[in-house]
Amino acid sequence: MASSVLSSQIAVSGLAAPCAAPVDSKDAASCPSVSFRSSAFCQGSASRVAFRASAKHSVRAAVSASSRGVVVANLTGENPDWNDDDFITVGLAHCFQKDESGKLQDKFVIEAIPAGALECMDNGGVTCYTHVTATTLGVVLKQDASLLPAEFQNGVFAEDFDFRTKCASRTWKRQHPQEHLLNLVPLGTVRSDFNFSVEDKRVLNMENVVDDSDNIKQDLSIDVYGRAKEENEEKEIEKLYNV
Repeated sequence: MASSVLSSQIAVSGLAAPCAAPVDSKDAASCPSVSFRSSAFCQGSASRVAFRASAKHSVRAAVSASSRGVVVANLTGENPDWNDDDFITVGLAHCFQKDESGKLQDKFVIEAIPAGALECMDNGGVTCYTHVTATTLGVVLKQDASLLPAEFQNGVFAEDFDFRTKCASRTWKRQHPQEHLLNLVPLGTVRSDFNFSVEDKRVLNMENVVDDSDNIKQDLSIDVYGRAKEENEEKEIEKLYNV
């Protein structure tokens, strides 16, 4: 009788069917501090709160996306949605590569530039890009230099170019780049007036070997490891040996 009353109460409240499952009287009896009626009421209340919170979140997310003009799509993961006409900027990076004798040789690499990086370059940031062009994914993913401007003909495409270029193109779909950055390098044009420098060289096949000399020496004024004490003890021992 109690379970049927509970089911009818939940049905009136508008909850989903799983919330209307009868509560076992044995489970209620195992909790002497909570009556069968109060236990059922608590379950119903929790379900209503979860349902309302979920609905409220979904509505807010939909309203927020529509207000920004965003098309809800698969923009995450290793293989996000993309279209042939998606905007992307591509740069020609002046890099270096060590030969067998250890000498640095010039190497020009074609790679995609995210929106934030191009904005930094436009604000005067030092860069190794000699030229930047704007194109579409449908063109650049073919990895055919002949489809790019003449300045890029001697370049080679970067490693993992396909994946990295798709990732970079996603940055151009955000609101700020769409409203303020697309005119930095208009589609089909080439720009070469950035703050170019190779003082800090990008060496593609450089191996970074870490040893003890790379450790940061801590100032004795903030010695928290007791190094000063250990050094004094070593000096005292050395004096005893030299007596």
